[in-house]
Amino acid sequence: RRRCQDAERDRVEAGEGFQVVPLVLDGRVLLGDMAGKFHALDAADGRQLWEHDTGNPIHASANGAGGCVYFANDQGAVFCLAVADGREIWTAQADDRINSAQAIAGPLLLLGGCDA
Repeated sequence: RRRCQDAERDRVEAGEGFQVVPLVLDGRVLLGDMAGKFHALDAADGRQLWEHDTGNPIHASANGAGGCVYFANDQGAVFCLAVADGREIWTAQADDRINSAQAIAGPLLLLGGCDA
């Protein structure tokens, strides 16, 4: 168990803050920030493992399966990254902002956003 006094040591700086619910997957805490960076933290000790810069704010929480994490940013860019190392597996472009967490249904990734 971690003690309350350890909280300061495990702080991650995000200049513009977070507005998403973190995803805990494969021993990592995964979340995007308002500066457009997607972070992977070690769930055991809080240290940052990797970061991916999308260039635009991330309002939608991520989802993941099969060693991949899926998320989108405010410009409608959808990302699939390897949970282990943050390597970009693929990207896609939606017509407008994605502002909800992705749902995974078998081979499908379902997104909710704004209509252009």
